[in-house]
Amino acid sequence: GAEVSTPLTPAGGDTYSAVLPGVGAGHLLRYRIQASNSVGVTDAPRVDDTEQYQGVEAQSGVSSQIPVLDWFIPDADYNDMVDHPQDTTIVEPSVLVYGGQVFDNATVTIRGNASSRNDPKQSFTFDLPHGHDLFIPGKTADPVDTFAMEANWADHSHGRQILAYDSYREANVVDNEAFPIRTQRNGSFQGLYIWVDKYDGTWRDREGYSNDQFFKAEHEAFDN
Repeated sequence: GAEVSTPLTPAGGDTYSAVLPGVGAGHLLRYRIQASNSVGVTDAPRVDDTEQYQGVEAQSGVSSQIPVLDWFIPDADYNDMVDHPQDTTIVEPSVLVYGGQVFDNATVTIRGNASSRNDPKQSFTFDLPHGHDLFIPGKTADPVDTFAMEANWADHSHGRQILAYDSYREANVVDNEAFPIRTQRNGSFQGLYIWVDKYDGTWRDREGYSNDQFFKAEHEAFDN
């Protein structure tokens, strides 16, 4: 919806207060604070922040033994993305929430090769706003600013990818973080996905590849 301004009123001392309109369970309320005087205007988040809003999510009551990721995206943007899966230029704005932390101004795009992009359930790559990293205790080794949400449509067990990386880890081979997550989209169940780490600077620092050339080869890179 459109922005609505609500005045802050003095509540004693250096405290000001305002009452914000409520939202339904599992939904998101974003806000920013603006203060002004004869000198000028100050915003929080600041105008040079990569996030435009702070936020709070009304508790949905959803509980799970695996991490729950809440994803907010306008339906029109989501439909435009999934209805044009082969258009790699489509990048949509999103908001992510994990553990009460709101990541405003994130972006999402469909990931995968030409065939998997047409699967009934697609995979996605998320990029978080600069300077706002996501950390899942007990799951991620480091805070990350990008990650993949794999649908694994061809693997009905949702286990092969996790078992493969676990096997590499047990063998002390360079591996990737992979674990199941439950995703809610706009307050409703979206699906079961596999969180997969990206080979970004954080991964390369952790695995000792920071100063090396790094290449990724698809299957087209090899002959029969």
